[in-house]
Amino acid sequence: MNKFIGSLALAAGAAAIDTNDLKFLNFVAQHGKSYETVEDFNLRSALFAVKDAVIAVENAKNTWVSGHNKFSDWTKSEFTSMLGYLPMDKSDAVEQTLSAEALPASVNWITNGAVNAVQDQGQCGSCWSFSSCAAMEGID
Repeated sequence: MNKFIGSLALAAGAAAIDTNDLKFLNFVAQHGKSYETVEDFNLRSALFAVKDAVIAVENAKNTWVSGHNKFSDWTKSEFTSMLGYLPMDKSDAVEQTLSAEALPASVNWITNGAVNAVQDQGQCGSCWSFSSCAAMEGID
């Protein structure tokens, strides 16, 4: 919190605080952010300003409303590093071309083992249990 107060004092000591600075300081307070150096504070403020401009453009052209969150001062690489997505290595990909001519006119998925035969639930009101079981049984 002392770093935030120091940052606030730095900003207050500037010639004037504009609307963007005030938005950023509110963001810092709302999300409990703190920055080690003035350079980091300035970088995060600039990242926030860019995202704020993008949000303003989106909100002007859409019926839904976009806003800031705790990631609004992160770089793209910081954000994507936490997603856990690893793109597929294209060198290992096998390219296949399917021809509609090679496809059969119809397929009996029961005889091919993809689904079970139709079951009669009788007077049981638990159709959900039959559909759930059938879905699980059909997993290959």
